[in-house]
Amino acid sequence: GWLDMILIPKVSGAGDIHMLSTLLTQIEDAIGIERRIGIAALIETAPGMLRVDEIAAACPERMEALIFGVADYAASIQSQTASIGGSDANYAVLTDPGSGGADDRDLHWGDQWHYPLARIAVACRANGLRPIDGPFGDFSDPDGYLVAARRASILGFEGKWCIHPSQVELANEVFSPDARLVSRTRRIIAAMEEAADAGMGAVSLDGRLIDAASLRMAEHLLTKIELIEERQNGSEPRRAPEGASRATA
Repeated sequence: GWLDMILIPKVSGAGDIHMLSTLLTQIEDAIGIERRIGIAALIETAPGMLRVDEIAAACPERMEALIFGVADYAASIQSQTASIGGSDANYAVLTDPGSGGADDRDLHWGDQWHYPLARIAVACRANGLRPIDGPFGDFSDPDGYLVAARRASILGFEGKWCIHPSQVELANEVFSPDARLVSRTRRIIAAMEEAADAGMGAVSLDGRLIDAASLRMAEHLLTKIELIEERQNGSEPRRAPEGASRATA
């Protein structure tokens, strides 16, 4: 076996990454390891979230991923919630009273983890890293896990932790592109190639506009699809294109 990556918890700043990188370099040099060991940082404290941008950029030659540690993060910011990665009924707003008075008001739940998740996703994508969502504590609630995983996926995350074997299949379901999405992705790329040959910058596909931005989204998704297929076939994954995540699926 080989140690590919080290996860460092409670990262509070770039200095934590630099220290670990220096130790790894000394170890690699001392015993003649030519392959560089990667680093994943667990963002789970208020100082870590405050400095998430500098953490993501701290060590380009080693950094692979940032992971959201929701439970310790909640404790760090002194959040009054007992939910690990799930929603909380107390994070909600009431609509204004209507003609029916107080009984006519609706309660809308919010997502108290949207801000930290979005911050981590942006920091990762700006530095070529993989954003990974943390645990969902109630492993007896598969629907809750699926919703949390889908929310992370839409925000740009590439995976989510599993704390129980029952969650593994759920994570694979969410983060593996389905057949419909794979088909549409390939159709977008084919349509844009035809448009380029015709000297057009945008075309219509299924009644919707697709342009260069659509092509970039499709190309990144196709890269993930091909990496997954290569891993499933047991072949060595090809190198990801410039601008994509350095770590493979």
